[in-house]
Amino acid sequence: MEQQKTMIDGKTLGKEMQKELKQMFKPLFSLAESKATDADFLVTAAKQLKLLPDEGMMGQFKAKYFPLVQQVLDEQVKEYKKHETAYLRSTKEKGTNIREVSNGWRVGPLLLETKPGEGKIRFCYNREPLTPFVTVAASKEIEELESQAFFLLENASIDQEKLTFWMWTAYKKAVVGIYEQMEGQAILIRDFAEEFLDLCAKDKEFIKSAGFGVNDKLPLWLFLYNLDRYRLMGNMVPAQQRIGLQTGSQQEVSKGLGVTVNGLHSEEEYKTMCYAIPYK
Repeated sequence: MEQQKTMIDGKTLGKEMQKELKQMFKPLFSLAESKATDADFLVTAAKQLKLLPDEGMMGQFKAKYFPLVQQVLDEQVKEYKKHETAYLRSTKEKGTNIREVSNGWRVGPLLLETKPGEGKIRFCYNREPLTPFVTVAASKEIEELESQAFFLLENASIDQEKLTFWMWTAYKKAVVGIYEQMEGQAILIRDFAEEFLDLCAKDKEFIKSAGFGVNDKLPLWLFLYNLDRYRLMGNMVPAQQRIGLQTGSQQEVSKGLGVTVNGLHSEEEYKTMCYAIPYK
């Protein structure tokens, strides 16, 4: 019996061809659609060029441009290391405590997070970004970015009386809203943070002074910075309104339930906390 031929229509065939072409030339499409003026363009180009085959027209394109892209990136990294070294030396001379960590440097209350392979930096508080990643061309630019980060923290500082009230109120709201009870209840610290930031957002005067818009989503670093400041107050907080923190299991931490604390002083080790509970 003659085997029946599989019939395929023109539209289906055309779609299959386009799908295969898009997959085949995906690295080139990605490059062609990117903005060549973007700071990340050459980093992206290096990654996409590596995916191209070594033969044919794409291989020729790869052979022509990959060495040039890599050369520029290598020069950027050399320049960046020079600027980073100058910045750190200048900062130490000013008396700021500096300590190297796995992904950058603890600089006073800030974390200078670095991507040496891309020549990029950003400043964070308790690992939460204060500034976006940027490529720097001089140590002065790092200092300017540092000033922006300090400015953000300074504007976000809540006075002690209001901070005590908001922390305790946020804790109570989180407990009642989730567990419908209060006595000695531990709550996820991220639920606590959400309630605290909600209180901040409702204070229009604070939002304006902190430099946020009325519709902005408030960043987690705002909570973490003021949480560290609150904990530093110690006995200045009334005993019946003190909140303590608890660690979580490795599984809870791996799920992202925890937050980083201890950012105010670079000599202190970062710790990951998952729960808030009335201080005992």
